[in-house]
Amino acid sequence: MKRVVLKCLEPNCRDALESTARLALTFVTVTTGPGFSDFRAERDLQVHLSALALKDGCHLPDLAQELLEAVQAYGIVVQRAADEEVPPEWADWWKELAPIEEAEGEDPLVLEIR
Repeated sequence: MKRVVLKCLEPNCRDALESTARLALTFVTVTTGPGFSDFRAERDLQVHLSALALKDGCHLPDLAQELLEAVQAYGIVVQRAADEEVPPEWADWWKELAPIEEAEGEDPLVLEIR
């Protein structure tokens, strides 16, 4: 199975960040079932975020943080687009994220949540 990248870089709706995190958790749920032994979320799934996702795509920061921490607890890599200023409630978490690095090899399936 292809590598999958979920992107929330230019959100158009207030819950884009939560939707991105929920979709990542859905991938974990679905791919741990029978028939998906070749897809491992911690290896094959990444989440790419921008500061805009934390500002404009998030109207419930507490919920979004809990969902994203759950995503990370499953070993899914969450990366940030750039060193941009983020809301204070996200600052510590944001600093811990690695910048986005495009992986070599196979082109991933990219799903952008707006």
